[in-house]
Amino acid sequence: MELRKQMEYVLERMVITDGSWSRTLNFWDWGSGVGLFGVKEAHQATGDNIYLDFIKKWFDNNMENRRITTVNCVIPCEALLYLYQKEKKPCYKEVLDDYEKWCTTTSLKTINGGISHIWSEAETGDYKNQIWADTIFMAVMFMFDYGIMKEDESLINAAFKQLEIHIDCLRDEKTGLFYHGYHCNKKEHMGQIWGRGNGWVVAALSRLIPILENKGYNMDKYKSVFVKAMDSAYKNRLENGMLRTLITDNEAYKEMSASMLFGYAALNGAESKLLPEKYLLWAKQIEKCVEYDGSEWIKYISAGTNPQGREGYLDRPYTEANYGHGIALMFFSALYKIYNNK
Repeated sequence: MELRKQMEYVLERMVITDGSWSRTLNFWDWGSGVGLFGVKEAHQATGDNIYLDFIKKWFDNNMENRRITTVNCVIPCEALLYLYQKEKKPCYKEVLDDYEKWCTTTSLKTINGGISHIWSEAETGDYKNQIWADTIFMAVMFMFDYGIMKEDESLINAAFKQLEIHIDCLRDEKTGLFYHGYHCNKKEHMGQIWGRGNGWVVAALSRLIPILENKGYNMDKYKSVFVKAMDSAYKNRLENGMLRTLITDNEAYKEMSASMLFGYAALNGAESKLLPEKYLLWAKQIEKCVEYDGSEWIKYISAGTNPQGREGYLDRPYTEANYGHGIALMFFSALYKIYNNK
């Protein structure tokens, strides 16, 4: 299927719903937010207004359902920020300001100042002492993007603080990859070197490094972090280009969302000259692995998970989820720009 048609096909699949969390977009949460981020990327790549109209309609239908109590509630603001930049509606900015305040001031922080990865307002418990790799994509990226739009040095500095805390705590020095979580009181890693968690990190870095460098910020540390993580994943890829759900575990199953996130990062990294041409070839190899099941969902997308022991990750089933569609749109949009020299 031609790439642009495939992007439209994925967009059409995103409206499928049976009322469950993973199969509907009508929740203000990370699954919907990742879906919307992919739609936003598709509009940036193609200029086709079917994607912008989709975003407008979603916020028209869901603005009253917004939540502002967890890290995972922040990511829909990436699409809202994009919409605000197009339409300049004051009501959009009021919402963006609320989420900025939550990230910088209201959110629970760990003892080292990181945003606690509270994924449910009903389940604070020990999560208040944890930071997760996911947060870099789900909240820190928004802090940077909104700070840059507003030319708000204070917000950008707050975002850098969060990025540094998360990178320094989660990074495995040996591989250059990232553990899923870190317990700030116990000062120990949590979980494993999970594919999608690492994908969130490199996807965010692949966007932020060139943007921030163009604004005059020194990104040398984060360039090195990004390149080493990408190199490590590249060395651990399967023969067909895909990654495993635990990147360095030869017994782990193949996983598509991690593969597409790394493909997205590879394309961005190659475009900004952070990575050599072999990463373009890797991304094109991953493209050939995208398949759809009989229900038109992308195959080999793992269910969400907390940081846990190895067997817990290996036991997580494949699932049908709109975050998979959102990640696919991110990946296809980056491919589209490469193929069309945009």
